[in-house]
Amino acid sequence: ARHRVLVVLDNARDAAQVRPLLPGSPGCLAIVTSRNRLAALDGAVSVPVDALSAREAAALFSRIAGAARTSHDPEALELLVDACGRHPLATTLLAG
Repeated sequence: ARHRVLVVLDNARDAAQVRPLLPGSPGCLAIVTSRNRLAALDGAVSVPVDALSAREAAALFSRIAGAARTSHDPEALELLVDACGRHPLATTLLAG
C-alpha cells in the first residue's frame, strides 16, 4: 500500500540534522522550520516569514497573558510587542 506522509520538523539547526529525517518516497513531503537558511537541502523551497502585524502580535500576547491583563492599556501593549520586533517567539516569551 502506498501512503502519503507529511513530516514536520521544527527549529532545525542545520541541513545535516534534517537530511536523515526527510522522507524519500514519492508523494511524501516535509515542512522544516529553522532560524537559519538551509540552502544545502536539495529541492528545498525557502519561504521567509515576516514578523507579525501589530494586531497579530497584540492578539498573540493577549491570548497568552490573558485579556484581563492587556485590555486596559492598548497603547502599552503595542509598545511591548513593538519592543520585541513583533516576532512570535519573543512575543510569546514576553507574554508568558
